[in-house]
Amino acid sequence: MTTAIYNKLSESDKRMIGMCGATAAQMRECVEEKWSKEKEWHDCDKRTVAARMAMSILSDAQELLECGENYDVEQAINRAKWILCEFVDVDLR
Repeated sequence: MTTAIYNKLSESDKRMIGMCGATAAQMRECVEEKWSKEKEWHDCDKRTVAARMAMSILSDAQELLECGENYDVEQAINRAKWILCEFVDVDLR
């Protein structure tokens, strides 16, 4: 993302990029896209797909931790938490 594009983002989007590496809209789009592909092959709802994505992200975070990529680990964990809060009705507050 270029500086010019980043500067046009809302403060909320900038905060999400810092915490998760993507805006809320980008993350929502990713879950929706994954769900639209999964529902063609499996009889599953959006919550199930989102939970699976969160688990996959957490597995990736474990591997990043082993490599010493602490900042990436933090972003991955934040992505998983956001997905759980938005799509699986988990209240982490």
